[in-house]
Parts: sequence; structure tokens; C-alpha cells
Amino acid sequence: MLPYFPRTLLPLAAGACLVSGAALTTTPKPAWAADTVVVVDGGLQLPIAVADLETFVQTNQLPPKLQFLASQLLPGGTDNLQQILKTTLPVPKGQITRLLNTPTTYILLQRVGQVIQTGDGRNGAPAIQAALTKAIDTPEGLNLLNFLRQFPSPTIQVNIRQGLTIGQQVTEIITTSIRALNLVAQVASQEVATSPPVANLPPLTGGKTPWQKSSLSVTDTSRQRTFNTDLYLPTTPPPTPPPLVVISYGLGEDLTSFAYLAQFLASQGFAVAIPENPESNADYFSKVLAGAAPDPINPQTLVNRPLDIRALLDELGRRVTSDPALRGRLNPQQVAAIGHSLGGYTVLALAGAPISQGPEVRQVCDPVLQGDILNISYLLQCRVLALTNPPTNFRDPRIKAVIATNPVGSVVFGPAGFGQIQVPTLLLGSTEDFAAPVLSEQIRPFTWLNTPPRYLTILENGTHFSVMGGSGSGVINLPSAALGPDRRIGQEYLRVLSLAFVQTHVNNQPKFQPYLSAAYAQVLSKPAMPLRLIQNLTPDQLNQALTTPVTATAQP
Repeated sequence: MLPYFPRTLLPLAAGACLVSGAALTTTPKPAWAADTVVVVDGGLQLPIAVADLETFVQTNQLPPKLQFLASQLLPGGTDNLQQILKTTLPVPKGQITRLLNTPTTYILLQRVGQVIQTGDGRNGAPAIQAALTKAIDTPEGLNLLNFLRQFPSPTIQVNIRQGLTIGQQVTEIITTSIRALNLVAQVASQEVATSPPVANLPPLTGGKTPWQKSSLSVTDTSRQRTFNTDLYLPTTPPPTPPPLVVISYGLGEDLTSFAYLAQFLASQGFAVAIPENPESNADYFSKVLAGAAPDPINPQTLVNRPLDIRALLDELGRRVTSDPALRGRLNPQQVAAIGHSLGGYTVLALAGAPISQGPEVRQVCDPVLQGDILNISYLLQCRVLALTNPPTNFRDPRIKAVIATNPVGSVVFGPAGFGQIQVPTLLLGSTEDFAAPVLSEQIRPFTWLNTPPRYLTILENGTHFSVMGGSGSGVINLPSAALGPDRRIGQEYLRVLSLAFVQTHVNNQPKFQPYLSAAYAQVLSKPAMPLRLIQNLTPDQLNQALTTPVTATAQP
């Protein structure tokens, strides 16, 4: 068994296979109820009566042609199919209904609609949207049989050829991810052998510097924009103003998401600032779910986030000379930026990666032609095309180094954008992250970096939320499986990596460099969520690994 198979992709892969052929599962009917699902492959058509599916759920008896489909396309055969058809998903009515009517969700439905079509072969997105909305609103709730009953067409057409194409894409994505992760493990093993001695390094635990938390309101008059910022500052001004660490949280998160990291760094003597992000935080997402905001992804946030941090640094630069409460407590010219997810995009933009609206972005962002269907972050990155004449370069020379955890940017920056980053950069990815897949969003972009001090860290078994604090997943409560193993492990990794990185590359303390090595990552690593760290990987190495069949796997 390959050790790095992304387990959170299994349900998606299974779903793609199901939609590919047994797509009995995703094709519904409304008040007049779809009575037939027609599986189409070129000129061949296989009609399936919805009544047969309903009988199967009640009696476990399936017609021979459905037995064949289930045996060929579903890992668990008919047992799996019965469970899939009757399982009701626990979704909150009002919130999901409103999400179904947002532009971002409709892009997803268009992709599904290539496979699940109306009876006359048109893209099924509008019908899928209507069926989901109606199914959720019934007493029975959202299960696949009820979805079929609500589909607003007497016939549902399933394009099996298109479904199989998508299934092949899923398989290819998973296979290449496995190869890339095995390559990282091999490189890490090689770097361990050449790493400096780490056996006698003292652990990086909480510091002893007293600190206090306060709030600062920042107004950018040029954009008529005001936002709050949490500050964590030394209680007493030290002899030399300490470097500032700015933390940018992700979409739907809030000021508490990385408060644990701010407190830790403050205890080590650093000043820390966490700015609020009004159009992408948990409050904004709550407004989307309440119908008070139009779309979960406001494209303007791609511009406002980096500009907000610029405005914050400008304001702090003024106040350190005029405000006694801030004088001597921070150095706004010596800044490290740490970001998670959309916050990862933010800090990479500030590090010098310009955003693009070029033809390569438009090709990837075509809602029908998108290749990496498992990369949910495309929904966010492609919103760059909704911006009119945006600024493209947010580079701020006050930013001396950046850490991007589970970042997104492969499309909006691309190889050329990542290649323009000229400050020390650490990318952190997780093997079970389907929101920002590790190969597309961290491993490949790492090979595009030209800056000499660069680090790639991988959390095996980690998810998109493994380094978060606070409630764990922002405004939406996710099941424990989506959160991954004990998040305290990921948080500890981020504490240690952040401290060593900022001390080394912003505070000019080279004694912390050994903590940023493959060998120390091995020391820090925990069995439930093993940690890898590498500093070298070329595009040629990665491309060769992705095209070479896997014959052996690296051992942890």
C-alpha cells in the first residue's frame, strides 16, 4: 500500500466513478419526478427506471443490468449502492439553499452538469440546482433518491463518456500526487544525511517575555476602508524594537484562528499583528449563509488583503513615533508575514508574486475545461478574472520573509509569479488537503521559487485545517475526519517552524538555522502526522518523478 495515498480524496474519487457510470446517484426529479435515468455512451443508451432504484432500496433486489453496473463501477457493489441511495446528508436547510444560489457554487454545478444532463442533453447545472434546493426543503431531506424525485425533467441523461474522462482525471491527479509525495520523502531522507547535528538542540518551547494584547483600528483613506487589528506586544519596550510578525488567516476564519501562534511568538519577544479581513472572514461567511452577502468568494478580497497589510504597516510606522503605547515595542520595517490558505496567497503577494489575468489563467478557469477537478482552490483563484484593472504587484520591501501554510496561488501567480519572490519563503502543505491540494499548490510552486532560502514542509495525514487554532474550521463546523489527526500536533509544528524561521531570516539569529533542517523535522515528527522538510527540489526532478511508474515507496 502506498504510504502517502491522500485518503480524503477517496470519497471524491469514488464519487467521480459513480457519476461516471452508475450515475444513478446524482440524477433527480421535481414535482413531476424523473422516472428514467438514461446512461449514454456515444450512440448507446441504457435506460434505468427510478422505480427500480426505489424498489432496490426497500427490498435489496436489483435488476440484472443494474447489478452489472454496480459490480463494475462501485467498490462495494450493490451494498455500497443501497447505502449511497438512502443516506440522508445532515445539511442546514436555509444555509445550503442560499449557497446553492451563489456564483461560486454554480461553477461547481456546471462541472457536474457535464455528466448529469437534462433529457435533451443540455448541461444539467440549472436542474441540479433546482433538485438540490427542493430535496433539502422536503421532510425526507437530501439523499440521492429524493434528489432523483426532485429533478425537473422526466428523463435524466448521464454522459458516461464525460464521466469516465473526469474519473480518469481524478485517477491521474491521485497517482501523480502519490509520486510527488514519495519524491519529497526520498529527498528528505537524503537531506537528513547532510543536515547539521541536531541531537543536542534544545526544544523551542514557550518564551518568558511578558506581553499584552490590544486592538488597533486602521483606516486607509485612499480606499475609504477601516478594519481592526489585534496586536500582541511586549509589555515593556525592549532595548531594541523587535521585528513584527503579521499573521493573515484564511477564508471564513477569524482573529482567533491563529491567536495561539501570536501568543507563542509574543512570548518569544516578537511583536505580532493579526488584521481583520472584512470581506472574507467568518462574519462575512455568516452573512453569505444568511443571504446578506452575494457570494462566499468576494473577488475584491484578492486586492484588499495585501493592501490592508500595507496600510497596517503604514499606520504602525506612524504610530511608533507618535504613540507612547507603541513606541519601542515593534519595528514595522522588519516584518515577517505568515498566512494560511487565502492568507497564504496574501503573504506570497506581499513577498513579490504578481497576480495574473493572462490567457493561461483564463484557460484554467474555464468552468468546463478546468483540468484539476479536485482543486477546490480554483474557485477562489479564478475570481481574479472578475476584477477590473486590478493592481498586479503588491510587493512590500518591509516584508523580509514569509511562511505560507496550505496556500493557494498556482493559477493566480503561476510559475512566473512565484519566480519573482526574492525573500526567504517556507511553504507548508498537507497530504489530505483537498481545498489546496499539496501537489498543485505547494510542491509544484516550491520548484518555481528562485529565492535561495526556501523550505517545503509536508504534513503527512494533515488536512487544510491541521495548523489552525480557534474553533478549527471557521464558521462551518466540519466533521473530525475533515479536521484530520489531533490539531495540536500541527500547531506545535507551526510554532517551532515559525520561531526558527523568523529568528533566522528576520531577526538575524543563525543559531536557529539547524531547526529548519530535514534532520530536525525528523526529530519533531509525530507518528500520527509525520513531518517532512526539504530545501531543494527542481522542476526536472519533479517532472521525472511524475512520469515514472511507482515501483517502490520511501519509508518514513
